Amino acid sequence: MTRELKSAVEAAREIDSSIYLVDRPYRITQNRLAEKVLNPYVFANLFNYGKLSLMNRQGNSMGVLEKFLKSEALPIYKVLIEERAQYMAKLIHDQARDNETVVVVCSSLHVPIIESILSAPNIDEKIARTVNMNEISRKGLPLWPILVGVYFVIPMSLGVYLWMMAVSGLVGGMKKILLGSSDENNTFRVSNS
Repeated sequence: MTRELKSAVEAAREIDSSIYLVDRPYRITQNRLAEKVLNPYVFANLFNYGKLSLMNRQGNSMGVLEKFLKSEALPIYKVLIEERAQYMAKLIHDQARDNETVVVVCSSLHVPIIESILSAPNIDEKIARTVNMNEISRKGLPLWPILVGVYFVIPMSLGVYLWMMAVSGLVGGMKKILLGSSDENNTFRVSNS
């Protein structure tokens, strides 16, 4: 994001304007997202969201991304879009002064939510009713290590163990075939009678 922020800072300096970062801290978003992707289906859709998001950067419609999130990955939508938009709207409302021009730079998925909160006739009431800052700013425990263990380390360890057992069994079987069995019942004896 350095490139995008650099452009914003330069533009703000040219017009002698202030910049306020109003997005929720990354770690809070990361931990809240980790809570939601404990479900394997939602976890898989996190990767699909990433793919669609990258495709969107190349000019595809944001509507496709929003539709996918709302239909296939609602927990991800709630954390990445709804909660962050609510958080931003609250901070924008708290920091903006009356009769001040405010420019908000965010994704187009956040705009309708921020706009609906900030354009409400009784904005303080709307924020109090719809934005639960205690919940959406709660950091929680870091669950990423658990996700890595559950979805990658344990399955990979099990796969390696099973592969090693198969190779060991195959090598043992090949040894018996090539070297013959050392069992006394299978040895031949020559007698002179």
